[in-house]
Amino acid sequence: MPNSPATQARNLERRIQQLAEERGTTPARLRRLVGFAVLCETLAEAAAQAVIPLFFVKGGVAIELRLGLAARATRDLDVGLCVEPKQLLPEFDRALIVGFGDFTLRRRGEARALDNGAHSLEVGLQYFGRPWATVDVDLASARMDSQTDTVLPIALQDLGLTRPRPVPCLALTEQVAQKVHALTEPMPRGRPNARARDVLDVLLLDARLRLDPVAVSDACARIFTERNVHSWPIVRFSFPLEWTPTLTELSRQAAYDTTDIAVIETRFNTFLARLQGVPVMSGYDYQFVSLQPSTAVGGGLASPITTSGMDYQQFAELATIGWRVRAMSANPRYPDQLLVLLEKDIQETG
Repeated sequence: MPNSPATQARNLERRIQQLAEERGTTPARLRRLVGFAVLCETLAEAAAQAVIPLFFVKGGVAIELRLGLAARATRDLDVGLCVEPKQLLPEFDRALIVGFGDFTLRRRGEARALDNGAHSLEVGLQYFGRPWATVDVDLASARMDSQTDTVLPIALQDLGLTRPRPVPCLALTEQVAQKVHALTEPMPRGRPNARARDVLDVLLLDARLRLDPVAVSDACARIFTERNVHSWPIVRFSFPLEWTPTLTELSRQAAYDTTDIAVIETRFNTFLARLQGVPVMSGYDYQFVSLQPSTAVGGGLASPITTSGMDYQQFAELATIGWRVRAMSANPRYPDQLLVLLEKDIQETG
């Protein structure tokens, strides 16, 4: 039958296959993005009908909406719903009833409570009454005063589906600041930090959207203070060695222009320098080192810094590979130390 549910489902699969080839991606990734878009539009319609209050998308899907296929692929949809924690699941289930076009949605199985207070759950999608996809969701309670941006949706109309409305996403500066906090946290919940993926997210967002360093720095200062886990500003960050295989693979998957971890670390530290107001110049990388001022008494050209210890050894090693002193100032976190800004030509860095 030309308009049977089976025929409609096959037609949608054929359009996904064709569009994936045109966009240079895989049908599996595009299909997953369609599932995210259907759930987002369902929540948007539920909010428009006052079934639920404010919601917003965060995490990897918010980045995919902003960067398109240049972003790393993500497997789950992070949703903030502005209700009390005990109301999360009932309100979410009410929203799913609204549906989207010829899609119907229903939560599958029991939700699993996560360490951060969110719920991990699955949403089953049916298309013309036939099972079509499962969307993995991390659902968290959020505040009504959460800062959001409106982001263009995935173009479902290119697949012959109804055009969805723009998607409310966690504000860009807020999301970046949260990622900076998460990836620099020393031992989250007593375990080694595994947030290597956030590095690539931050660098991709900055490269494509040229983040406002003042706004991001202000958001970092507020988030670090609110969470009170470790201190801001962070002027230099060294990647844990165990991040190397993860970052290498993520860089390859995202077709990032390098998989060299040393280069990626330098770029991230240049980003941190921008957040501290460093007027970076095109063609140069930047990073900070913290050194101990010398207390020795002497005349002539005595060194202003202590020429011993691990910090100085690191500084000396950087100097041998072309890093030059650009400026020095008091360290805002440790007033008894000097903060030294180093600069190097990118061609030398690579």
